[in-house]
Amino acid sequence: MKYSLLIFLFVSNVFISCSQKKNDDPLQNPIVVLALANELTKPRTCDEGKTDPLLTDQWHLDNNGSLYSAVMGEDAKVKPVWQQGNRGDGILISVVDDGLDEVHEDLKAAIHPTIKGLNYAIGSYTSSQHTQSSSAHGTSVAGVAAGRGGNGIGISGAAPCAQIVGRGILEGGLNTLSEAEAMTKDTKSIHVSNNSWGAADNTGQLFPSNSTWQAAIEEGLKEGRDGKGTIYLWAAGNGGKPSASSSVEIDNSNYDGQANFYGVMAICGVGVNGKRAFYSEKGANLWVCAHTQGDDGTQATVAITTTDPTGEAGYNNGSNSNNLSNPNYTKLFNGTSSAAPLASGVVALLLKSKPELGWRDVREILAKSARKNDPTDSDWTTNAAGYNINHKYGFGTIDADKAVDLAKNWTLIASLLQTDTTNETTLTNIPDNDLTGIEVSTTYSGNIKKLEFLDINVTSDHTYHGDLTFTLTSPSGTKSVLSEQHICYSGDNQTNCNGFTGTKTFRFSSARHLGEDPNGTWKLKAVDGYSGDTGKFKYSLKFYGRAN
Repeated sequence: MKYSLLIFLFVSNVFISCSQKKNDDPLQNPIVVLALANELTKPRTCDEGKTDPLLTDQWHLDNNGSLYSAVMGEDAKVKPVWQQGNRGDGILISVVDDGLDEVHEDLKAAIHPTIKGLNYAIGSYTSSQHTQSSSAHGTSVAGVAAGRGGNGIGISGAAPCAQIVGRGILEGGLNTLSEAEAMTKDTKSIHVSNNSWGAADNTGQLFPSNSTWQAAIEEGLKEGRDGKGTIYLWAAGNGGKPSASSSVEIDNSNYDGQANFYGVMAICGVGVNGKRAFYSEKGANLWVCAHTQGDDGTQATVAITTTDPTGEAGYNNGSNSNNLSNPNYTKLFNGTSSAAPLASGVVALLLKSKPELGWRDVREILAKSARKNDPTDSDWTTNAAGYNINHKYGFGTIDADKAVDLAKNWTLIASLLQTDTTNETTLTNIPDNDLTGIEVSTTYSGNIKKLEFLDINVTSDHTYHGDLTFTLTSPSGTKSVLSEQHICYSGDNQTNCNGFTGTKTFRFSSARHLGEDPNGTWKLKAVDGYSGDTGKFKYSLKFYGRAN
């Protein structure tokens, strides 16, 4: 309405001045006036066209190869999308985390004006979020995803014109209610839900998700974005290896019943060289990786520059000479906690480019457009549908430019998501301390011809699940390693794996069979690599997919 009024005034001036023979005032020139009117009617974004001073430190947005062990171009490829005029305008990202500094100089313009943050720390569901002095995580996450770009201040987010709203569930202590409500509150308006939290790291334990949280995710997939589905991204976890030089693997992302749920995408982490960050957990459930602090095989490399709570609160209190001099920002943020919001920013750009994309469309576009990073890694293989897959990297590293380009001519997935299951087998003995193991087959014959995701429900009474390796093989021969032999820890001390004692069922999952036809014989192999603990197992499969 404002621009319409200005156009009216300029055009009126044109008609008035037409009878004059000469006028040196450019606003009395019809050509100039029409040009100005046209300029005023162009869509406006948040970008003021100013240079963000810390943008040169943000290698994850534009990697020029100048940093130690860096590979030029190993970044999220957002700049080519920005240059097309897409900066994520109008896309709302929910930051499910701890405190969020809503008055931060580089975030306040991105805070949604009407949808309020949730603050479980003080028991309020309508007020602005609270930031405790110890809570910096959510503020740093928000900056990676949608720090305001082009304002001449600090940093830029991957989607520098997107909006954010906080869901502060970590300050007040997690519970079933807060976990579920954070997934569904205002879900009709929320495009992307970023979750840089989850199961405890470096334990090796199995953490099932509760049915209330699962139902909340399913509600968001059904109701979010007016039925197109909220996009849920989940940090894959930081419990991989304890150090850059270690060969020990502790956690697997598939041990986390939230990160391996079919309604979320688990985001792993790669460093400035495009290789796996040592702490980033492997898993058959991984979708794509994004950039964060990594390593060169012996030591940690450069981390991520982003927002930090205003003043001395947070990660940067001004006392660390290795950090930035401005305490409102930090250059030491890392983990899959920073990889996930980078991916969330990319998803925001993707949704801005094609708002009609459904949540399943987004997943497949990201899988198809992912870049095969670290190409010499021995785990890379191709599944029967032609997707590159890797237990360390999922489908590869996220690529905003390729994803947005692919979306231009994307045919929407119109068919309904279907689910189907196989019957459980009878309990089978697992040979103790026998690397040959035992393989049990089950056959699927159904209507699903193109697989989108797969649940593997393993029931066992084995007394130490850390002894076990489970490997699933599809009818086409694609393998998914669901769990590996490992030791469980409580802090630095070895402890019992919570496992299957008493005959329990744990749901593993796999994204590696995307696009494959599931009809045929599936095989699950169980290997007990250590002596002393014994048990039996059986399993069933749940298929998510479509007929074509």
